[in-house]
Amino acid sequence: KAKAQELEYAILEHIEKHYEEDPEFYERFSDRLKRVLEEYRENWEEIVRELEKLREDMKKGREAENTFGLDPKKEMPFFGLLKMYLFGKEPIENLRKEDIDLLLDLTRDVVSILEREIRKEDFWDNPKRQRLVRSYINDVLLRKGAQNKLLKDKLKEKRNEIVQRIMELAYHIFGRKTNAT
Repeated sequence: KAKAQELEYAILEHIEKHYEEDPEFYERFSDRLKRVLEEYRENWEEIVRELEKLREDMKKGREAENTFGLDPKKEMPFFGLLKMYLFGKEPIENLRKEDIDLLLDLTRDVVSILEREIRKEDFWDNPKRQRLVRSYINDVLLRKGAQNKLLKDKLKEKRNEIVQRIMELAYHIFGRKTNAT
């Protein structure tokens, strides 16, 4: 029981510490942790076994997943965030090829905008530049979303929230660094 609790707390601490760097990824681990604890209730040996598997999967990170050619640390968190907003907790394997392609296009466009703009000196201290980037991302979401009838309304309705979360994620991934010359 003590080993199970120790693992549970270590996993929870890790999820909490890294959640903002990749919300969708760590949300899945949080859900998996809850499932293990509920499913095996008082079966401490099985809980320990399952929590050790979960911890190993967390250590592997997104490298153990199909990243569709995206950078696991810089691009996949945005892909996961967009997937979460547009398709909920639906496993990626259940999505249609067109949906995955849309997510890939959106991710590449968003990351391209962010990488280009965040490099500018004092980006995170410049609200005007940040507003401009928000509007660029907003335009990309609306333009790409217009190509998909099912997602068009969802993107229109949640785009401000999505853009806000993208900016928060960008801050955690790209940090306050500037690469201005």
